[in-house]
Amino acid sequence: MEKARALLKRAIDSQCGVLAGDYYQMGNAYFVDKKPDYRAALAAYLDAERLEPGYAEYLNMVGLSFNALGVYGRAKDYHERALAIRKKVYGEHHPDVAISLNNLGGAYTALGDNHKAISYYEQALAIFKKIYGEQHPNVATTLNNLGSAFKALGDNRKAIFYFEQALAIDEAVFGKEHPKVAIRLNNLGGAYYKMGQKGKARPYFEKAYALFKQFYGDDHPHTKMAKEWLEGCRN
Repeated sequence: MEKARALLKRAIDSQCGVLAGDYYQMGNAYFVDKKPDYRAALAAYLDAERLEPGYAEYLNMVGLSFNALGVYGRAKDYHERALAIRKKVYGEHHPDVAISLNNLGGAYTALGDNHKAISYYEQALAIFKKIYGEQHPNVATTLNNLGSAFKALGDNRKAIFYFEQALAIDEAVFGKEHPKVAIRLNNLGGAYYKMGQKGKARPYFEKAYALFKQFYGDDHPHTKMAKEWLEGCRN
């Protein structure tokens, strides 16, 4: 990754026929790195959008970068622009439209407007189900997002309803030992914990903690978070 990023940077710095796609690739290199640099990614995506204005994927990645940096209002603005363009280009029922709806829901969740977020998640879910069927990772992700929004609203029973569906899909697609499965388990544990049902929460946290530790080690934030929840169940 470092070598690829260095080569891209050298090409861009030389200004020899630099294209928007070069900046986009540079942004991706920063965004998906093991230690992401979201500010550098944002700068690269903005340069890509400057060279090729109105390209939805560049707008989408600018939005995701702002979201990662905690600038949720700007993230929302860019996701709205990306969504409008994708609807115009592809129509209402396209995977990229659903992705933008999901991302826009995420921005509203971060802004604390979970009712509006749910509206966007539900639209995304309907499109993903129509295109991919019931058993698809994108369906699971959207179900999980719906669960998180309802949990934030204090409706933990409805959150569990969605988290359970997301877990079932991810276990069917990825198997029982996968980081996404660990996230779903942890979310289920959290919902039961919020309902005061520590006995039901504990097995979910135990499984999540074991998986996070397996994949990420002891020092990862996910592992530490699951461990804290688990210790809370023991008190």
